[in-house]
Amino acid sequence: MPSLSWPPRRPSSPIGAFVLLASLLVSVPTAAQLPGSAADSVSAQTAPSERSPLVAGLLQAALPPLPVGYLYAGSFARGLIPTGLTIGGTTLFLIETIELIDWTDEAGSGSLLWLGLGMTLGGYVFGIVDAANVARNRNVRVRAGGAAFRVVPSPSGVGFAVTIPVG
Repeated sequence: MPSLSWPPRRPSSPIGAFVLLASLLVSVPTAAQLPGSAADSVSAQTAPSERSPLVAGLLQAALPPLPVGYLYAGSFARGLIPTGLTIGGTTLFLIETIELIDWTDEAGSGSLLWLGLGMTLGGYVFGIVDAANVARNRNVRVRAGGAAFRVVPSPSGVGFAVTIPVG
């Protein structure tokens, strides 16, 4: 009676040799190679995804003193400009409002009051529109997959970097 162990130690026929050779040459996919596995979810997470300009604008409109719309769009540092305008304008507006209400001093012309109000509203509107534009520009770069030019810190100061995707 022949042995039923697999793989056979010595092929006793040409068919057995063929089965042994085929089993060595055919690769069985591992768990990482199967679709829907954990490896696919990791690669999907590392790939840059598009951001909605509407969501970026709405987030910036909901919380104007914080650059959350820019954080969502991928450029937190750029959001510091409208944040500074909004906070500075609001501070100037409140200081001038308190001085106008203070009856111990003579009332001024109120030009700084209007400047503060303009800075606050300007920073607010600029932040909403620009956060949407940042998200839109990011989507264009993600779709194109082209080269990106950045200013980066280097040991000797500030340097320039060009990122070119490969593949």
